[in-house]
Amino acid sequence: MDLGSHTEALRDMSPVGTSSFPVPGLQLISVAASSGPFPEPQEQCSADAAPEYVPSAHQFGLTQNSHLILPFNQSAVRKKILGHLTSLCGLGQVPQPLSISMWTGAHHLKGIHRLSVQLSIRTFASSGLIYYTAHQNQADYAVLQLHGGRLHFMFDLGKGKTQVSHPALLSDGKWHMVKTDYVKRKGFITVDGQESPIVTVVGDATTLDVEGLFYLGGLPSQYRARNIGNITHSISACIGDMRVNSKQLDKDNVVSAFAVNRCFSVAQEGTFFDGSGYVALVKEGYKVRSELNITLEFRTSSQNGVLLGISTAKVDAIGLELMDGKILFHVNNGAGRITASYEPKTATALCDGKWHTLQANKSKHRITLIVDGNAVGAGNPHTQSTSVDTNNPIYVGGYPGTYG
Repeated sequence: MDLGSHTEALRDMSPVGTSSFPVPGLQLISVAASSGPFPEPQEQCSADAAPEYVPSAHQFGLTQNSHLILPFNQSAVRKKILGHLTSLCGLGQVPQPLSISMWTGAHHLKGIHRLSVQLSIRTFASSGLIYYTAHQNQADYAVLQLHGGRLHFMFDLGKGKTQVSHPALLSDGKWHMVKTDYVKRKGFITVDGQESPIVTVVGDATTLDVEGLFYLGGLPSQYRARNIGNITHSISACIGDMRVNSKQLDKDNVVSAFAVNRCFSVAQEGTFFDGSGYVALVKEGYKVRSELNITLEFRTSSQNGVLLGISTAKVDAIGLELMDGKILFHVNNGAGRITASYEPKTATALCDGKWHTLQANKSKHRITLIVDGNAVGAGNPHTQSTSVDTNNPIYVGGYPGTYG
């Protein structure tokens, strides 16, 4: 099932010491319906509503290196782009991140006494990079980051870092208008009309010398920002129209675009699967062994679908799936598969488009499945077999090779 995040994107997880992990909210939808000469069922799953999108807004954070690179002195810079870049870089048509080396001799905006950046943003994320611009040697730069749900504006005129933060909490899933200003050796942030404290530039420099490139939403994987701390990953957020010094940037004229999508009109926490893909977590391989606890929330309009699976080249495996409106929790410790099955009162109770909670527990040879507070278990005749020796990634929303 294809991964398309509303506001939060699933990122790669590192192996942990315990086999206990939560999976962020899943949203599964049906992609096919029977049209044969059969009578209409008395009970039906909820209908899939076509998603609506926000015009001129883009979703970042689908990978750690989601980004757009925009020229922001376009009249001077556009001539520097290689002739074939424009045809390659139409948004949504870039097959892979374009190398920074393809940018030949970018114009430098020397002697900037004022840098005013305004954009709209919607996010549930607590951290991420919103924008960045710098000199080629990175001595001068300006960056806006989200840390702890709050904005931090940092800039350097080559004489030392200056930083200011804003007290407003942005990670509430609502649209906010954000503006950062560097002017006359002063810097401040404005959020929804409320200004932060004003800070004075460190050192005696008076101008900001940066390249005519704006990194929006994140940085390419091959670019290393040296002076801006640890928050260099793409922010999981929708970013709307953007203006630099009162001039709107043209997001259709990009130098590089990677892992950027449209924004849904209604923001929701969770990850959306449309029935044609999956996401792999802990790519190094997740080892279940004797103890496992899985908790997740899901909502769907389909009676069938994969929720989660962990396996190995042998028979050991863990699986969670919807089948004919029931939730099945499969465990194979190597001696044979056992299944805990939860069957709701009606076949459409779980495909009603509403959120449902699920907890799946494995303790040696015992398994328990809890759906919306209702617990079921399964007996295991193979009491001597207690460990699931998996070494594959955690697959969420589907499995590789099952979608043709």
